[in-house]
Amino acid sequence: MSQQPLSIAKTALLAVPATTLIRQNVVWLGLSIVAMLSAPGQHDGWTVFWVIVAAVLAAMALTGVHVARANEEPRIALTVLSAAALAGMGAVLISMILRPLSGLFLLVVLAVLIVTGKQRPFVTAALSVMLAPWWVWLALGQWHWQLIVLAPLIGLGMVAVSHLLDTHAWPEDEERNLPARAHRWAAWLLMALSGILLILAGLAADVSQPLLALAGIVLALAIPLEAGFGSNSSSSARISVRIVASAYLIAVASWLVGIA
Repeated sequence: MSQQPLSIAKTALLAVPATTLIRQNVVWLGLSIVAMLSAPGQHDGWTVFWVIVAAVLAAMALTGVHVARANEEPRIALTVLSAAALAGMGAVLISMILRPLSGLFLLVVLAVLIVTGKQRPFVTAALSVMLAPWWVWLALGQWHWQLIVLAPLIGLGMVAVSHLLDTHAWPEDEERNLPARAHRWAAWLLMALSGILLILAGLAADVSQPLLALAGIVLALAIPLEAGFGSNSSSSARISVRIVASAYLIAVASWLVGIA
């Protein structure tokens, strides 16, 4: 009997690609940790500890929902979904004890990520990059208006990645709205606009100049890197998306540390 839950969990996990679970957890937990380390002010150890616990429980809840969706056997799906619900409720409760508003916000965040994760996992990852820092700083009582800049930045990044995906993975039986080359140009333009947005916002918000320069340089360098290593073939889609996503992650981390 003691091995039955372990067997159910193992069977459930085998139904989901490992890369999907790893990417989802790395993005959520990684940005939560970066936001925690970059948050301004002094925070006692217990507050930081409980924020970490809530972040881990939230990651477990998102993983559980994803795993339950991928399993066709009702018994396994229900068991995993029940565990995910408990983890999610625990994360929301802990966050609500720390700051009532942060608990409500985390509840909304989990709902949004669960809904978007059903059809577009990359959208869920992109939203996690924005929502994880918002929630962490809110839970620590350090929410700043400069965090709003993450919304248009992540929005531009999502559209840029969408253009790259359209370049590489357009259905063969459908006529293209734009040539593949035009999609890549649009992605490069959006990356350049993202760098300009950060620089202008950083100058207005008095952000650390070295970190602001780092974010702009990384986004600028991602354009020739994608142009050099990417192509219009479907086999290079993963390389292009990784280059662009890495550039935006570094830009977000630089912004968080710079505004602290």
